[in-house]
Amino acid sequence: LTDVNATPGESVVVRLHLEDGETVEITAETVTAAILTFQGAADGGPGIDRTDPEGTVLMEAFPRWTWDGEVGGGIYERTATIKNLVG
Repeated sequence: LTDVNATPGESVVVRLHLEDGETVEITAETVTAAILTFQGAADGGPGIDRTDPEGTVLMEAFPRWTWDGEVGGGIYERTATIKNLVG
């Protein structure tokens, strides 16, 4: 998570490397996301609060996953410190 302005529409790729050497690739397009900022263990609120560069941004995203021709909904989450965000 660095470019929080890429959502919605952001592409995501997950590659699973199996023990037999096969690689499975699952792709997704982010449909929507909720962004929260945390300062400390349990203090925070919605959006990005840039007043503390050491604060943590959490993105709960809801993508449309595609794998081997199948399409489904799901969720993923990512975090970053405020100082590492672009945009």
